[in-house]
Amino acid sequence: MPTSPLFLDQAAEFLASVKLALFLLLVLALDAVAGTIIPQNLMPEEYIHGYGPRLYTFFAYLDLTNMYQSWWFRLLLGFLVINLVFCSAKRLPASMKLARPVDPNRVTVEFLKKQAFSQTMDLPGSPDELRERALQAFQKVFTRPKDHKTGWGTLLYADRGAFSRFGAYLVHISLLLLIAGGVIGGLFGYTGQVQIHEGESVNQVVSFRPSGVVSLPFALRLDKFNVHFYSDGTPSEYQSLITVLENGREAAKADVRVNHPLTYGGVTFYQSSYGQTPGGAVGLAAKKAGDPTARELKLVPDQPVVLPDGSGSVMLLDLADNMMNSGPAARILIRPSTGGQAFTDWAFEKRPGFLPGPKGDWTFELKDYQKQYWTGLQASRDPGTPLIYLGCLLMLVGFLVAFFFSHQKLYIGLMAKGKKTQILVAGSAHRNAGGFQIKFERLAEDIRRVMAGDKS
Repeated sequence: MPTSPLFLDQAAEFLASVKLALFLLLVLALDAVAGTIIPQNLMPEEYIHGYGPRLYTFFAYLDLTNMYQSWWFRLLLGFLVINLVFCSAKRLPASMKLARPVDPNRVTVEFLKKQAFSQTMDLPGSPDELRERALQAFQKVFTRPKDHKTGWGTLLYADRGAFSRFGAYLVHISLLLLIAGGVIGGLFGYTGQVQIHEGESVNQVVSFRPSGVVSLPFALRLDKFNVHFYSDGTPSEYQSLITVLENGREAAKADVRVNHPLTYGGVTFYQSSYGQTPGGAVGLAAKKAGDPTARELKLVPDQPVVLPDGSGSVMLLDLADNMMNSGPAARILIRPSTGGQAFTDWAFEKRPGFLPGPKGDWTFELKDYQKQYWTGLQASRDPGTPLIYLGCLLMLVGFLVAFFFSHQKLYIGLMAKGKKTQILVAGSAHRNAGGFQIKFERLAEDIRRVMAGDKS
């Protein structure tokens, strides 16, 4: 069954309606509020812990935990794009027609009298004698007019600011660019994490939006990691000295710090975290209860070493630079050989007095160690960013054009009326009519004065 033209006209009218645009913007605004209240892209366990399993199931069913990538959010954006296109297509022809230069052959006396502002005055003299004075008055408050002879007399006319009629369309285009940039970034971009140890290089990002591993077309090498501390032991600043390797060659170097990211190959790396692991062997002095003799142990990460009396083993787990503000310490795992419960402890250079005593028969002191830092960088790639920047710029220009400029038209008609000349001043402004009215009234007053011969 063929679709009736009436139905198509009604559908086009609905898609171009301002009501639909306001409804879509309201729904998108409510979605943005919901996306702020409900944290996005967390692990399921975090939602279950915070909201409970039932509410999490509801959130997951509606994609409320990743709403900006959900099908229904993109559907709303699609309707907004259609609305903007239909709205612009419907109103653009009329705007282009109104922005055309004035056709003096179509300007009549009745046309001038129907303008938003008009005044009529009679002055002695012929139109040719008063023409120069009219030109002088016109360009004093507006701009130099064009001069045209008509069947009813002389017409002086000018318009300016016709471009302001297209400010709304710039805003429409900017919204389309912003939406396109967001969709492209969501489809082809990612956000993830990369961890690099000093002296090592990596060429993969562990992405958590979307989940997976992303291979980079280049590699990052951590040459050196520096960290500075306050007197209380908290870090004051940390920085990663990074070298970018491409095709086996050094392509760039960067000093990555907080608020000083590295951008290369369309990927931006932000300093987000750091840590340290033992580098090489760690030396411990082990003493058994009741025996003052110290035995030296050499530990490397994740490799257990048998205790001197064979009662179990000890393994190095981690190394802290300033544990509880008591200096460096090694975290160790002691596993008894008799099948008892394994436990962890800390080996300090000097065990602080506020800690309890050793958990087993052996005490350990840190004697020799090397530390190796690793840096955690947040990686982000958003290929839609250029479109978003361009959209923001166009939106700013569109608002400036739409709200601070106006298309103004001004006319002066001179018509012979016996021994006098009837002067008809008319004008219109499609925006800020109050400001134009002040200018128009000033023009009319100047015309009276100049036409009367007062050139002050």
